[in-house]
Amino acid sequence: MTLDPETSAKITRYRPRLPPPEWEKVADTVRMLVAASADRSPYNVERLLHATARLAAWCHRRGLPDDPEVWLRHETIDAFVLTGCTDLAPSSAQTYRAWLRHMRATLAWLERGEQAPPPMKAPKTVSPPYSPAQLGRLRGWAEHLPGQIRTDALALMALAFGCGLTSGEVAAVQAGHLCLLGSGAIVVTIPGTHRLIVCRATWEDVLIHAADRPRRRLRLPARTRRPARQEPVQLLDGPPHPDRRPARPVGAPAALHLDRRAAERPHRPGGSGRRGQDKLLRAGPLPTFRPRPGRAHHGRAAARPHQVSTAKPRAWPPRTTRARATRPRPPAKQTAQIPDAVTSHYAHLLDESGIMALINDELGPRPGPAGVPIRAVLVCLMVSIHHSGKATLAEAWRLAAFCLSPAARQQLGLDPDRPPADDSHACLADNRCFYRAFDRLTTLLDPARHDRRTRLPQHEADRLATAWEDDDPDHTRKRDLLQEVVTALVLTPVCWGKGRGYLAGFRGDVGIDTTTAPVFARPPRTRRSTGEPIASTEITAGWHHSAGNDPPEYGYSATLTVAARTRSVLGAFPQLALGLALDTPHKRIGANAITTLKPLVALGFPTAFAVVDRAYTDQQPAHFAQPARELGYRLALDYKVDQRGVQGSAHGALLIDGSLACPLTPAKLATATTGLDDAAIRTPSQELTALIAAREPYLLRLKQSANAGGAIRLQCPAAGTSPSVTCPRFDRLHQRGSSRPTTIDLTDARQRAAHPAAKPRVLPPTPDHKTGELPKICHQHTITLHADDLGHLDKFRQDLAYLSPAGAVTYRAIRANTDGINGRLKGHDLDLGDPKNRLAHGRVAQTILVALLVAVALLVAVANDHFLDQWRHIHKPPDEPVTLADTHQTPAGTFGGTPPAGQSRPPPAP
Repeated sequence: MTLDPETSAKITRYRPRLPPPEWEKVADTVRMLVAASADRSPYNVERLLHATARLAAWCHRRGLPDDPEVWLRHETIDAFVLTGCTDLAPSSAQTYRAWLRHMRATLAWLERGEQAPPPMKAPKTVSPPYSPAQLGRLRGWAEHLPGQIRTDALALMALAFGCGLTSGEVAAVQAGHLCLLGSGAIVVTIPGTHRLIVCRATWEDVLIHAADRPRRRLRLPARTRRPARQEPVQLLDGPPHPDRRPARPVGAPAALHLDRRAAERPHRPGGSGRRGQDKLLRAGPLPTFRPRPGRAHHGRAAARPHQVSTAKPRAWPPRTTRARATRPRPPAKQTAQIPDAVTSHYAHLLDESGIMALINDELGPRPGPAGVPIRAVLVCLMVSIHHSGKATLAEAWRLAAFCLSPAARQQLGLDPDRPPADDSHACLADNRCFYRAFDRLTTLLDPARHDRRTRLPQHEADRLATAWEDDDPDHTRKRDLLQEVVTALVLTPVCWGKGRGYLAGFRGDVGIDTTTAPVFARPPRTRRSTGEPIASTEITAGWHHSAGNDPPEYGYSATLTVAARTRSVLGAFPQLALGLALDTPHKRIGANAITTLKPLVALGFPTAFAVVDRAYTDQQPAHFAQPARELGYRLALDYKVDQRGVQGSAHGALLIDGSLACPLTPAKLATATTGLDDAAIRTPSQELTALIAAREPYLLRLKQSANAGGAIRLQCPAAGTSPSVTCPRFDRLHQRGSSRPTTIDLTDARQRAAHPAAKPRVLPPTPDHKTGELPKICHQHTITLHADDLGHLDKFRQDLAYLSPAGAVTYRAIRANTDGINGRLKGHDLDLGDPKNRLAHGRVAQTILVALLVAVALLVAVANDHFLDQWRHIHKPPDEPVTLADTHQTPAGTFGGTPPAGQSRPPPAP
């Protein structure tokens, strides 16, 4: 077969005007197909190239093999016409189908188990150029014209709308071509033809009147213009307001002209530019100029409006009050006094949490003087965090000794009389009593008591550190008690916010992440003199490695569970942490996450999606995935580079990026994410997005949610009343006969998308496997997936399709909420990442101080304070009206320890 040089050059040089990203991968095959069928095709070669290139690009995006035999199957061509040509007119899509089917017939492909192509139609619907309402307005306009113009205009409309004549026929018709019959009907003879047109009854009276004037050609009424109305000229206020439109000239309405191609042009009596402005100024006095509301004109420009001002308009005056309020203030020389309301508020938080009862039960009766109450130390630490952002005992004692009123000290169980500031011995004694109270608390909850200010040998420190991991009943009880204290401190502000209606929009989506809590201690080292390994004073701390490129930090890892939302329509709520757990970095990551989730279920919070990063994906299923699903959460995960793509199988179904799919999923779709780096996943290309979208129909669908044992039922994508794919293997095994072919109306978009021919076609191998060799998913409509069917691969399974639109939106939105709470806890006013804000040694001390920091941040978020004050004013819950009677007024005297009645609002910020 030899093509002429012109056709060969067209095929060789062809390139789409807007080539798709996958053009270079299919270009050679497209040229080969057109070259093989061009000499036997009656169609234009450029059109064949365009249609074939579009088909090839569509097949590539759907994950089909780059094989011409697959491209030119009847099912492929029909699916391409129904789903890939939606931007074309129905008749054009049908033309593409005819071209491609003729190419297939020319190349004589074999019929290999293909379905008969369904019939398609593309009926042409002719829409009238004018609606009845427009015709009524146009006729009303013509009837108000003066004199003979009125008669001619109505006659022209009668010929166009009453007889259906074209513009050329209307121009040739004269009054002599009109004939009135005896029945009262009027007939129009078309000049130069033998056609006779009977006028509609609605327009008969018009043509009867026009027929009385023989041998007269009808004239189209000229579009007269009325002198333009003089508009106010805005010389100082910029361009005219978009709502002020120029006066429309007198004539037919703009949308109702007989010649619809004519465009209405606004009348400019004076022209444009500086010359037009001069003409307007010489025309006479201008009407009164009114500036726009809210705009002020100052200076000489307002006094002389006939001059064009080139000066820029003045900006709004600066709001100095708000500007001054946002400026940083230098610290005062004298010590500020803490209001009693603030102290009582944090004391009320501590009492509501119930941790003092747990501590007192564990402490029990002890001989000797009582000393400083532990409750007073914890309250002073929270007051210190509130005012300075530091959770240090030195700052807390300073505030307790010199900044609290006698009444507040008495409420906390301290001596009402302050220690003399000029007596160093009295201050030191009071300071030591304060420190010993905190030591009693840390010693009480520490499962491995030791000197926390001495660097022990590494082997001795390792022996003591095992108390935080072993199964000793006493050690386990103390670890659980410490975690119970932390959970109570964190959840008390959350419960307050829930009671006030702030969490009405919370639907159960949570984000879980670990953040570093560095310590003010040196890491382990080797003694220079003897070479002996020396441990750190923080014997259970370690190096925390972040996911980014930041260097590792020595300290602990704080696991935070954050209340998140995925859509703004669900309502707004404050950014709160719902759980906290402190542990050695990179240890018990999944177990700590479950520890923070269990109290939420016990408190009756809803459960939805739990979004985590890749650190939790590596956890064993029994440590994180399975317990989280037992609590009612659905998982949205991320994967490392070597974990993407095909991850395993169960009952013959492939586990692809955490979702079970049909075993005959095209290889291009199954391996779409294999080997891709993180940058390609975060910003997916158009080709990857198309492959992910084409993969979704092959995924198994959830038929039944998890039962008490955690088993779920999944349905084959080709089964059910509305399958997402068509499969010849399924039809053969389950004896599903072919349905009666129905004609597809290409003008109906819903019918095109719902027809079985528009769904992906599964391509089993030729010849197919025997029935006994097929997997379980092919023999049954549904399969039951138990918790241990995937083994250790169950950690990869998630409930949202990876990188799908729904999965990407959910994952990114919740991760943004998680990063937001981390940023707030490590901000300017309160910095969890600064170890100088937590100087106390020991894991128990660090755990309590971190819990107090988070509790204060949450309380400030829920209360009316400076940290999230803007949220409360912007997103006020509708069921909590703000009235003067509901607002508690703090008396001028000493504030008692009893919280205010009613809605128990917090006191105003100092």
